[in-house]
Amino acid sequence: MFQGEFSHQGDNCTFETMLNRFNIKDKILKNISEIVHDIDLKDEKFGRKEAKGIDCILRGLMENSKNDKKLLERGFEVFEALYAELNKHKR
Repeated sequence: MFQGEFSHQGDNCTFETMLNRFNIKDKILKNISEIVHDIDLKDEKFGRKEAKGIDCILRGLMENSKNDKKLLERGFEVFEALYAELNKHKR
């Protein structure tokens, strides 16, 4: 968000910035931040294979959701499911 407290810093996306700012060391969130980075910055820095699929799902949700609150809830569900799946495979 323009002039928001959290934003891109250097070559980090906002999600990475927040993890760094709050000193969060959760490995699964680190993996998710790499996926979010690849989606957001489109630079394939991390080459996360999940990025294209998650991006497609999120774009579909935005296309089908007219209600911002519902869109946010569905987005949370996507990332909670991603967290659960990555946690099973702890990379």
